[in-house]
Amino acid sequence: MIKRLSLLTASMVLAASANAGMVIDSFTNAFDATPILHGEQLNKTLNLFDTLGGTRVLDSVLVRVDADAKTSFTLEAAETTNGEGSVTFGIDVRFGSLSSNFSLPIFVIQLTDGGNLIGGVPRAFGPLEGSDAYSFLVSQAPILDIFSLDGSGFLEVTCAASTIADARTTEPTSNAVVSLTEEDSFARCGASIKYTYHDAVVNPPTDMPEPGSLALMGLALAALASTARRRKV
Repeated sequence: MIKRLSLLTASMVLAASANAGMVIDSFTNAFDATPILHGEQLNKTLNLFDTLGGTRVLDSVLVRVDADAKTSFTLEAAETTNGEGSVTFGIDVRFGSLSSNFSLPIFVIQLTDGGNLIGGVPRAFGPLEGSDAYSFLVSQAPILDIFSLDGSGFLEVTCAASTIADARTTEPTSNAVVSLTEEDSFARCGASIKYTYHDAVVNPPTDMPEPGSLALMGLALAALASTARRRKV
């Protein structure tokens, strides 16, 4: 009898674990495969959680977005005068929903360098490298409802790269020009989303004994078995 109760308990644990699940969706782009160049924007999608007609209930959402940026550049002042110059290369990462029409700024990576220039002499800067990542967990409504949909649907991650050149002369009375003559800048970004859910209970049984009742029943059966053994003796 005790062995049967152990098997029953094990079956209940397996049944409970079968009612929970996890779905993971992700994307990434590598530097050597699909870099984001200056002036480009990369739009990638992540799947919304499919409730499968209301048979699955979303419990939590874990989102992670990461990005890297690299840049090298050359500045040159006009031949007639010295100057100063700087360049900022950045990647702007945003996260949003195509179905709910919202877009959230996640983070911005900025790489800035520059300095004094001698007229007519190119000066190289870099390479500069930077990275960032951000994660957030959603486990409460109504925000949780944004991530679930009956059927197909998508979230969007936008990664945009841009370069800003700030060139000025060290001689305010002249019209010296500082030029960005060369640039080698690119970035990558990736994202993942993890949905934790449980299966909705359809027509739950009304006479299912509670764990406390099962324990009492087990004790009663054990007592009956002990009494029977004593009578045989």
